[in-house]
Amino acid sequence: MPTFTLTISDLSTDDDKDGALHIVNKENNRRAALDSPEAPLDISTDEALQASYVEVWNTKIAPEAHTSYIKQALYKWIDDQEILKRTIISSKAERNAAVALLKNIP
Repeated sequence: MPTFTLTISDLSTDDDKDGALHIVNKENNRRAALDSPEAPLDISTDEALQASYVEVWNTKIAPEAHTSYIKQALYKWIDDQEILKRTIISSKAERNAAVALLKNIP
């Protein structure tokens, strides 16, 4: 898994801060619920909130998104292989009929 390094220049609007606070609070709740609770991320100042938000992005959100993209690529590859297999075992008339149907899709 690659290492992700997100930087945030500032969380200047209330909407930005609210979004960051939501994510960090969610992570802090997860940490508190562990059998051996972990220390909560700091949200005491705007700077601390920003640093905590970046930590959650780099350690949780970005890797989860990356893993999701890998799965999506795999599923696409599987679908492509299924299409290839069907193309190989189909007759020329079946392939022509399928192509004709595809031409009607906007």
